[in-house]
Amino acid sequence: MGLAVSLALNGASAGGIVVLPLLVYLTAKFGFASAMAIGTIFAAFILLPAVFYWIDKPKPTPGDESGETGGNGIGEETALTRRQALNTFRFWTIAGPFALILLVQVGFLVHQLALLEIRVGREQAGIIIAVTTGMAVLGRVAMGFVIDRLDLRIVSAVSMLSQALALAIIAFTNDSVVLYLACALFGASVGNMITFPTLIIRREFSLVDFGMLAGLATAIGQITYAFGPMMLGVLRDVHGNYRSPLLICTVLQIAAGIIVLLRGKESGSATTSRA
Repeated sequence: MGLAVSLALNGASAGGIVVLPLLVYLTAKFGFASAMAIGTIFAAFILLPAVFYWIDKPKPTPGDESGETGGNGIGEETALTRRQALNTFRFWTIAGPFALILLVQVGFLVHQLALLEIRVGREQAGIIIAVTTGMAVLGRVAMGFVIDRLDLRIVSAVSMLSQALALAIIAFTNDSVVLYLACALFGASVGNMITFPTLIIRREFSLVDFGMLAGLATAIGQITYAFGPMMLGVLRDVHGNYRSPLLICTVLQIAAGIIVLLRGKESGSATTSRA
């Protein structure tokens, strides 16, 4: 399961490798407005055929018509309600730290061009961003081959701390080589931070609760990370530079790395099954 999820979620990272450097080039050559118009046309050219011709309608699964859940026995388990999930400490040790990580991660990635441009120039900043997203693809695929044999909470904590280290380095250096290496280190965990929470939920909770819990954790993360770019922008304006905001983000990531290790007690519907 881990490898399948890792491969399926690589589309956004691949876009970062190809699209963002291209947009930087188009902006420099034709201006921002023209670059955005070209990007919109290109996106429509790719997405519209995909939506109308390449995406199949969902097929009914066995038991849908009769109301049964299939032959895996999960219909006999008691499902958690959303309120019960939100009152479960174990659930929050998954949703909470990853929400913090995504808050920092999205904020940094949105501001990455701006904070790198003033240090190494726009074109080289675009290349560094491509390296960051490229490492996200490599890190996610490489992890996919071994992820089902690892303790995902420990791996998540190590990944969070590696990102914290990368941000601390970026906060204090203007050296282009060091920036390449630090952004590559940060990027190596970017894709996995999206993959890990779903896989941890699948391992630690009942299969009948998986869809609701995964959706709830994703919703919490999306609400939180929507404030990431604004948070970094406000902190940057208050402090006059990106060093202090990056150090604050470093502290948040360290906190997330500690919280994800606090497993808590298993919920009443949790099982010992593993993906």
